[in-house]
Amino acid sequence: MKRGLIYLLTVFLISFSFLNAQERFRRFPPSPQPLVDLNLPEIRSHELANSLRLSVVQNTQSPDIHLQLIIFAGESHSPDDLPGLATFTAHMLSKGTSIFSSSEFEDILASIGGRFAVSVFPEHTIISISFLKEFLDEGLDVLGKLVKNPSFNQKEIAKLKTSLYHSMAGKRFDPDFVSRRLMLRILFQDHPHQKITFNENGIKNIKHDNIRKYFQTFYRPNNSHLILIGGIDFQTASRVVSRHLNTWRKNNLKYSPLSPPKPVKRLKICLVDMPQIDDTTIFIGNVIALNTPEDYFSYSVFNRVIGSTPNSRIFMNLRETKGYAYYAFSQIDLFNKFGVFFIRAKVRSDVVLRSIEEVLREIDHVMKVKIPSQEIEQAKFYLLGNFPIKLAGSRFFSTKVSEIIAFDLGEAHWANYYENIMQIDSNKVFELIKDSSILTPAIVIVTNANLSAEENPFIDELIEKFGEVEVYNYKGMLQYTLK
Repeated sequence: MKRGLIYLLTVFLISFSFLNAQERFRRFPPSPQPLVDLNLPEIRSHELANSLRLSVVQNTQSPDIHLQLIIFAGESHSPDDLPGLATFTAHMLSKGTSIFSSSEFEDILASIGGRFAVSVFPEHTIISISFLKEFLDEGLDVLGKLVKNPSFNQKEIAKLKTSLYHSMAGKRFDPDFVSRRLMLRILFQDHPHQKITFNENGIKNIKHDNIRKYFQTFYRPNNSHLILIGGIDFQTASRVVSRHLNTWRKNNLKYSPLSPPKPVKRLKICLVDMPQIDDTTIFIGNVIALNTPEDYFSYSVFNRVIGSTPNSRIFMNLRETKGYAYYAFSQIDLFNKFGVFFIRAKVRSDVVLRSIEEVLREIDHVMKVKIPSQEIEQAKFYLLGNFPIKLAGSRFFSTKVSEIIAFDLGEAHWANYYENIMQIDSNKVFELIKDSSILTPAIVIVTNANLSAEENPFIDELIEKFGEVEVYNYKGMLQYTLK
């Protein structure tokens, strides 16, 4: 009996020491290794005769050419009565031209080892085509036909309507998608950017003439920037691009850049009742001003400290210490001249209010008390060490280049990345955060709220704490307010 107790005590002490050491490691990771030289290739740019801007990034390590055509018009430029038109138009590009059908387009892509994708943002659209580098001529020939000879076939329009409608309607049971869309809808209220949060209802009203008018207005060389990334030199790229795109005709464009949306000034609680789920998804976010490149880098360091990794404060609090959350992370989405900082968490449904209170407490604390220099330095070295690793992936590399050009970020976000992170310190982060709006966010809760019940302790707790709760449907439409 005595030996058994000694054995159990020994096992306990060994286990405790191991777990304690593991916890120390999570909170105080090893000292960083020396930085890897970035040696980033130059972004060389040139403007063609038809005002199409071309940028070439020579990356001899890549077997592919990554082509990205940025159109400086996005969902914010859709008509007010047709949100979703920009997205629909972009997706129609792969549905055939006057020269080849949609199935023939797929065959052409396959023959050059190609992939096609579109991404639509509030103020720009990106058409992406990647292909094996020996097929540069063929790849640019395809792009030229897409932008100069789209057919917008009625049959293809009908098929895309059905496809997009059912795709979006199917996301009604995805709490992450519903939460994020509603949060952006609240943050972009009364601003053209809100059209990026369109639901499936808008798709039904789009017609052939709407698509053609949007395309003819915005898909012009003087409203575009072409990026080529891969094993290609600048002179060759300029020559081949000119051969395939010099007859793409420009147009007079008369629209002004949009001012950024203003942050939410009063904390809002927004609830979506989703009876099919067991746990609760929470999004907490607000618009943040990015007036200078330094603001972005300060927020990046702050984001690393507060919640971007499993070693960050919010994850350690909600999951490791309290056991409330399955995950809890923060993120910054970059837009033109501003960003959206948000925290997303999946928590147990019996601790929703306590989880929100903990997140707000963490944010309130860093707005009142400077983050210790040691924590800032660890965050900086994580970002500095992670950046070249991420750049090694062709997708991130291409995305970063297009982001720099689309948002006109310049050398600060490319060749000078290390220097801009290194100059951030605790004082700079504190001065930026203490005057921000991140403590008055929109809070979106997607949960099984059982709103049909006459008395609901969960809802009563939220009302008692925050005064009122706005109830929305999964499409992001306000239904009523509980007080």
